[in-house]
Amino acid sequence: MIDGPRRRAGAVGESPTLTRRAFAALTLAGAAFPLNASWADEPRRLRIAALDWAGAEALLALGVIPIAIADSAGYRRQFAHAALPDSVLDLGGRWQPNFELLASLKPDLLIVSTEKSPDEEVQRRIAPRLAMSLHGAGLSPLAAAAAALRRVASVVGRAAAAEAVVAAGDAVFDRAAQSHAVATGPGLIVAVLEPDGLHITVHAKGGLIGETMERCGVRDGWTRPTASIWGFSRIGIERLADAPEARIVVIDQGQRTARALRSLAGSTLWRSLPQVKAGRVTRMPDLFPFGGFPTAVRLARELHDIVAHGAARAG
Repeated sequence: MIDGPRRRAGAVGESPTLTRRAFAALTLAGAAFPLNASWADEPRRLRIAALDWAGAEALLALGVIPIAIADSAGYRRQFAHAALPDSVLDLGGRWQPNFELLASLKPDLLIVSTEKSPDEEVQRRIAPRLAMSLHGAGLSPLAAAAAALRRVASVVGRAAAAEAVVAAGDAVFDRAAQSHAVATGPGLIVAVLEPDGLHITVHAKGGLIGETMERCGVRDGWTRPTASIWGFSRIGIERLADAPEARIVVIDQGQRTARALRSLAGSTLWRSLPQVKAGRVTRMPDLFPFGGFPTAVRLARELHDIVAHGAARAG
């Protein structure tokens, strides 16, 4: 665990500060980056670049604006609940960011994914790294997401803001669960349509989407085990017939989903599915299935809207 820095109070949206002690803690946590003596006694503003979208989401939820982010266009499509200011620079693709540009920005901290990256050493030469862990040992996806938010908050000096975000989110979950407590029915299958028109990726038990549904009292219509630790499985569309009464909730990924729907338009198999024949297919605004705690809160609101309007009933 990285110790959080002491900082002077500041307004929401203001850059956090970093003290010598906090910077040293980052260095000891594995960042190959020397301590700059000119920082030694006075706090300075943290310049944070986010290569991980959940990390950027966490910063913005805490009122901290990163200087740069990987694939800003993709982020903006999927994180409408954590809007990215126009001042934030784009670093290119998430898997192949522009490291020359990143180095020229002289960031104090990089927020990265825990996934192993071939560019890890390049990252370490640029700045200390803070890895976003959304699958903590022994923690459920929601608990791990809250823990990751608190970890970022401890580093940027926004612990109180993190507690406020978590408390507000828990209130959303509680209200949703109470409103769904008396509802019954087959539930929802939250999924992403694949452009080939042959496959669909279902998000269910074991991931952030599945646990958020459970926390909010929304019945998960897909009861088969998932193939990934992230709680999703890529299956043939024919397997949707295994849950004939469920409502399919499609995460609308814009052009990618449009291509999938064009492919499915000519599919006899798709048109013959009980859910499709009965009109039980709903599109939900784009949302990153592997986001953090604020993503779960937004998902809770989206699912509540679907249930409340009679599109499905939880049980």
